[in-house]
Amino acid sequence: MQVFLEKSPQGPRERVVVEFTVNELGELSEFENKNRANIQLFEEANGLLKQGEKWEPIYKKSRLQSERKRQVFQF
Repeated sequence: MQVFLEKSPQGPRERVVVEFTVNELGELSEFENKNRANIQLFEEANGLLKQGEKWEPIYKKSRLQSERKRQVFQF
């Protein structure tokens, strides 16, 4: 996020709420811009999620399952 802010010092600033799915392999998909934030910031938030550490899927009834998650970013 710091790199984005340095590259775009006059760029938009706002809260971005991203909802996404973590599948059984810990991969992320189905990104949704829940608060209709600026598209540039939404895409930056998605990039940060994808570049981060692998997410852990959940176990239900002793089986790995996909799950919806929500992450908030403040730019």
